[in-house]
Amino acid sequence: MARLIESTGHAALVARVATHRNFALIRELEGDAALRAWLDEFGLTAAEAGRIQPEYCFVTKAEDCFCNQLSSESTVDAVLEGVVVKGPNPDEVGVRVDAVHGTTTAKVGDTVTADFVHHGSEASIGHPVLVAQEGEFNTLFSLDPDDQFVATCSSEVPPLTKEAAIAGLLAKSDDQCIAALEEESSVWGESICDDDSGCGCVAQEGDASGALFVSTALLLAFARRRRRR
Repeated sequence: MARLIESTGHAALVARVATHRNFALIRELEGDAALRAWLDEFGLTAAEAGRIQPEYCFVTKAEDCFCNQLSSESTVDAVLEGVVVKGPNPDEVGVRVDAVHGTTTAKVGDTVTADFVHHGSEASIGHPVLVAQEGEFNTLFSLDPDDQFVATCSSEVPPLTKEAAIAGLLAKSDDQCIAALEEESSVWGESICDDDSGCGCVAQEGDASGALFVSTALLLAFARRRRRR
């Protein structure tokens, strides 16, 4: 579905969803204003778009709720532990650095600015947080009073200790991230589906352009049908 939306000129919408809710289904994104506008533009209901969207094969709860929450184009260089000292405007969240993990120019005592506050994270002054650094881009993940990260996603998962969250963020691959989270609880390695069937999907190999062509044809068919009403 992402390739279909992108092919109609809405790459920014695709990039935002891929960064923050990469494996979300259309029905889980119905409240997104930009997605609703796209559906309206092409005369589709969320239910119709859901029938176009392919179902995902085996995806772990770790991938859905944590490991794919950052850009898929790069890995995290460093994770900073700290406390919010300026905010809570999401565009101006300042974090005092209390500890450094990984490679970065930031030092303990510095104040860094978070470019993005992770979905569901608290950014009020005095709140303990982690800041994941991807190049010059900083993403804030809030911790609860027990120094745990509580994921906000469609799956039921246990909280992560601060140490496990740091290890997951610094992982260089999805497999490493999943393994780090599974050390906390085997739940993180479970499928996002109710069983191991992959939500009924069938993994297909081959040229992805074929799937895009079929989806585009379905989109046009739906749009024409609705315009005739």
